Amino acid sequence: MNTDLPHGYGQARKRGLSSQQLCIAVGIDVFKNPYAVVCGHGKPSTRRIRDAFGGHIAKGALVVHERECAHSGVIRDAGAVSKSYPRPGIP
Repeated sequence: MNTDLPHGYGQARKRGLSSQQLCIAVGIDVFKNPYAVVCGHGKPSTRRIRDAFGGHIAKGALVVHERECAHSGVIRDAGAVSKSYPRPGIP
């Protein structure tokens, strides 16, 4: 099956992370140092985001992220400030 086709068998392609796709959590600190960690397969859960970023977010830090619900737990636990934006192309 050709996965490059925009439509298959009369159905639109699914958007988002499937269980076969690797999820990588990425962040940049205040000194512009990148941080990336493999966060499992598929859509991230709050637990997986906590495992990836727990201990890397300082209290009172500004965390800028897309509107993924799984991010709110680790931001709340760290005592950080949240600023969210919609993902490009997603209303």
